[in-house]
Amino acid sequence: LIRLINNLLLSVKVEREDFHGTTSLAPMSLGDVVAQTFRFMERELKSKNVELQVDVPANLPSIEGNLDLLYQVFQNLIANAIKFSAKGPRIEVVAREEGDTVSISISDNGVGIEEQALTKIFQKFYRAESQAGKRPGLGIGLYLVQKLMDLHHGEIKVVSKLNEGTTFTLAFPKLKVAPTLSQTAGG
Repeated sequence: LIRLINNLLLSVKVEREDFHGTTSLAPMSLGDVVAQTFRFMERELKSKNVELQVDVPANLPSIEGNLDLLYQVFQNLIANAIKFSAKGPRIEVVAREEGDTVSISISDNGVGIEEQALTKIFQKFYRAESQAGKRPGLGIGLYLVQKLMDLHHGEIKVVSKLNEGTTFTLAFPKLKVAPTLSQTAGG
């Protein structure tokens, strides 16, 4: 219930015109954000007997982000992975550096998403017909994830197969490091 209320409040904030201009971003490690999210959700993960596999290299480049908002992104995606998991839930988190981006994928072995719903799942209040009424929620979580990824100049992609699971992949621009004086002087 608390997560639902927080999502509702945040959805109102992200729709304000000045939200992007008043949100501060700072250099940070995605690995740290993911680790913090898992620490916070530890009780929920244990109570659902979730098998968790995490492959997040310590040497990933930093990104520019807002810790509280990124935490919300990961909490929503992991909570969905738990909520829509089959028996023996398994969640896999993999992060990689790919060109100018740092990507992180969150995969589950859940019920999956119908193909026709994949283009709609980021719409506010959208719930796939096959899941509406079966599980709690209002259809705000993925809407928020999309809005918060936009704020971080990132992208989100989803691949899903019914009765096999879903993978959400987030791609963030790597933090651009200004060249040092010795690099610009040819040394």
